[in-house]
Amino acid sequence: MRKFKLRIFKWGEIILYISIALGGVVLILIPGIVFLNTIGGILVGGVSTSCLLSYFLTRSLQEKIGVSLFMIIKRGIIGIYENREEMKAAIAKDKGIDAYNPGDFFAHPKNKSIKMIGINLNDFADLADEHRNEIIKWFNPHCKYEFLILNPEGDFIWKRMTDESDEGKDRPEEEIKKEQGKIEMVISKLNEVKKQGYNITIKTYDIYPMVSMIIRNENELYVGPYLFQASGTSTPWIRIEKKDGIFDKYLEHFDKIWKSSRTQEIEKD
Repeated sequence: MRKFKLRIFKWGEIILYISIALGGVVLILIPGIVFLNTIGGILVGGVSTSCLLSYFLTRSLQEKIGVSLFMIIKRGIIGIYENREEMKAAIAKDKGIDAYNPGDFFAHPKNKSIKMIGINLNDFADLADEHRNEIIKWFNPHCKYEFLILNPEGDFIWKRMTDESDEGKDRPEEEIKKEQGKIEMVISKLNEVKKQGYNITIKTYDIYPMVSMIIRNENELYVGPYLFQASGTSTPWIRIEKKDGIFDKYLEHFDKIWKSSRTQEIEKD
């Protein structure tokens, strides 16, 4: 996780804080000893001095950072990751395992609902790898799954790939069809699981892709933007818990697209 970088204090500020601390000792701690002449007087003076100093330091730090740590926690932001692999490593660490596994994430026994939007599932489960035939292990029969996937037959997959091509050149038709094939394969694999009785709904959306996101149990989400001419592996991600309006706005984003998207029916055998 990236650390917030603070500007170095100016010497004048440091001298000011030292003066405040010493002044607090003189004005509070010494009178406590002289007049009260008790350990309680010393403790009261020490605590008061600490509180006074902490107030001024905290106020200055908030100005330096530009946002308080308290507000970050209040908003529910519990993780900021430079890229997708760093996010997956953090998920694995939280679970006490060596490496990220989509089964541990999707099929966790405590999962009651999963909502996901993206071009395909690659951000969390790469169905194009050699493990795609084990997809059944990634699902919990007691969990409700809702997937929003970019429509492979729509205009926006062509527009996105053309817009992001180098120097404005048109992408070869074969390359676009290859991407369409990946999306169609994801839908097909999910439908195979659905046929076995799992609670899965798949919809395809027809808007320009904006974010990749997964929402677990209506109280935790991971979200990363689609950056121009940037691969999914390099996208920064944020983990947010349901504490404030930030979570609700992302959930609302998903629900609005869900309502306007088309359900993918299971193909008849």
